[in-house]
Amino acid sequence: MESRFYMSLDQSGIRLWKFFEQDNEEKSVATLILDSLMQCPIDTRKQLAENLVIIGGTSMLPGFLHRLLAEIRYLVEKPKYKKTLGTKTFRIHTPPAKANCVAWLGGAIFGALQDILGSCSVSKKYYNQTGRIPDWCSLNNPPLEMMFDVGNTQPPLMKRAFSTEK
Repeated sequence: MESRFYMSLDQSGIRLWKFFEQDNEEKSVATLILDSLMQCPIDTRKQLAENLVIIGGTSMLPGFLHRLLAEIRYLVEKPKYKKTLGTKTFRIHTPPAKANCVAWLGGAIFGALQDILGSCSVSKKYYNQTGRIPDWCSLNNPPLEMMFDVGNTQPPLMKRAFSTEK
């Protein structure tokens, strides 16, 4: 496939080019983002597209985010996305910490909030029976007793990642 965007052939340019070259299945970083948006409910696509946060060490490569946004804007005009996506506005927000640490930070905060862990988790038995996790935003979830092993002992609590205790 011929690329619309050209970069210098220094080391970072060569590395970036590979992320935006579509493979045999016509997938690239930009198409993966657009395809993910297409799988979301149509009434949430516009908000999600305007609130992208790209994390990971790769997103810290010089020019990566600009190239990603340019590729998305180019692809959104293609017939595959033009009529069905429902938005042409995309915004990439700066993460609250270094992009290569945000995933760890989010996991550490979530792990420290032990009350949330109990209400946003499912038992292994439930997952093996259904093969899916519940949509926590949906009101059509099965009763909580089905999702949790009620009566079983609670898992041991982790030491809080962020604590004022000594």
